[in-house]
Amino acid sequence: MFLNNIMTKPILFFLLLSQMLISATTVKAQEPDCNKLGAWVWYVEQTGFTHETLADTLSSLGVKRIYVKVADGIMDTIWWHTIVDEALIETYHSHEMEVYGWSYNYPGSEFGQAQALYKAAQTGYDGYVVDVEHQFDGDSANLYNLFNAFAFYKNLALEHNLVDTAFKLGITTWGNPIDHWFRIDVVDPFVDAYFPQTYVEIWGNYYLNNITFWVDSTYNEYRAIGATKPIHQICATERDVITAEQINEFIAASGAKSSLWRVPGGGTPLSIWNTWNEVNWHMNFCDTIVGTHTNEMAHGVARPNPFSNYFQLDVPSGSSHIMILDITGRVICNERNYDDGDLIDGRNWRPGVYICRWVEENRLVTVKVIKQ
Repeated sequence: MFLNNIMTKPILFFLLLSQMLISATTVKAQEPDCNKLGAWVWYVEQTGFTHETLADTLSSLGVKRIYVKVADGIMDTIWWHTIVDEALIETYHSHEMEVYGWSYNYPGSEFGQAQALYKAAQTGYDGYVVDVEHQFDGDSANLYNLFNAFAFYKNLALEHNLVDTAFKLGITTWGNPIDHWFRIDVVDPFVDAYFPQTYVEIWGNYYLNNITFWVDSTYNEYRAIGATKPIHQICATERDVITAEQINEFIAASGAKSSLWRVPGGGTPLSIWNTWNEVNWHMNFCDTIVGTHTNEMAHGVARPNPFSNYFQLDVPSGSSHIMILDITGRVICNERNYDDGDLIDGRNWRPGVYICRWVEENRLVTVKVIKQ
């Protein structure tokens, strides 16, 4: 009843909320699984590594999850021995890394393909991602049949106590599904997470120069066409064009379960390792600073707050890449070179709550501001 009364008086609500924010101290927003940054591997033998040496290398960087290909179409435990390789699982687990299996899949023979998930669960994989691409563009019937089959085997693995509810079924597909007539709404009832292929490096310089915008565009597009589950985007690095700084921007925008495609080798330049070595794999999503002060200098200060026309953010010395979202998650400001104290023009914004964010000292800083 109290909430209903407040919501009938929006000005009173925003004033009350602003006082609550102003009086609070700077706090840390705690998130489960706050850093599960990952890397994808296709054919490990083409990378110059074994799984043992790859686990050493990736864990030394700070990678927390590895996605290993285990099938292509119908399950084949001979060609894709990774699906039954328990030693592989033990190797990555001993390096404190989660191991997800993934497969490329096609229309038809749905249960013959989906039983790969059950086999991966028997082996000890922590999750499974289904890769579906152009073969399913505009094809809702086959898409439904495939994911219905994968959900069946996931539930069977749960019933047989091979896995628990921490085991996730995911889908990876286009970063721009609308352009491909891809039916996200058909998939949504069956999956636990999305892994969009937001391949800004491959898309071109226009996208590379606006990474945060396009990461958020992918997120909003998925939500707009029916995605209700978590979204963890994949950044392509296979052309050795994207820089470590740009990858860090991608990760900051996408979140704690972002990942990179793919481990270098097998047609991708080995020089990509130099870039990966400079990526901030230890970005801290657990100790996310939420700045709420308005009357003293502190991390994440917005002044004035609430504001009427303009406000300022106190960011680290030099320039920062800031992004501001409205309460629906829509990006309304994407400033790559914001300097401490610059005025932000909010004259045309609607009254309400807005979220400002940037990366500072390996932490994602989030500041709430209120337009009166």
